Amino acid sequence: TAIKKELPFYAKQDVLSSSKSVDILCGGDQGQGFFRGAVKIIFRNSQEAKQGSYIVEMGKIRCEKDLFALLKKTVFDEWNDSLHRIKSSPFLQIQKNTDDNNQKEHPYIIEFCSEAPSQTNQSLMCFKVDHLLMASDIAFYAMGLGKVNMSGAWCWLCRLARRQWQLPENEREDVTEEDSSLWT
Repeated sequence: TAIKKELPFYAKQDVLSSSKSVDILCGGDQGQGFFRGAVKIIFRNSQEAKQGSYIVEMGKIRCEKDLFALLKKTVFDEWNDSLHRIKSSPFLQIQKNTDDNNQKEHPYIIEFCSEAPSQTNQSLMCFKVDHLLMASDIAFYAMGLGKVNMSGAWCWLCRLARRQWQLPENEREDVTEEDSSLWT
């Protein structure tokens, strides 16, 4: 399985040719009337030094708050599926776009894939994904963990509310075995 996306960035050939691996940084946040999601691709050489980076906007939706119900109806499922596929794809392949009608606007096509191509060249490059990271505010992180509408009043590891996790362990009520195991 793979994810394909045409990229509007103009990657410098020297950045691509000197890089051996990539880190992928995913994030999202609400601000200025929009909820935005983006992926930053950080190119690294064989000594793991940063060679360059590019930000790819994955989408945005007009909303005043990051309300999960609205995100769920619009972009969340697609983003979530994409993140799961990126996580299970150890390689990022970048290919020059050969479509004459679309090449100027989208000069590269990226594809996250489970196997490296058998051959690479100047038109087809492949990079090992070293790290997949998430950076955002706590609300977006909580949604990514499946803890919708979570706030600082909830434990970030389990499903206990503040009033429960502040109690001594023997006084906590209605705590599942799974949640209890996260505390030991």
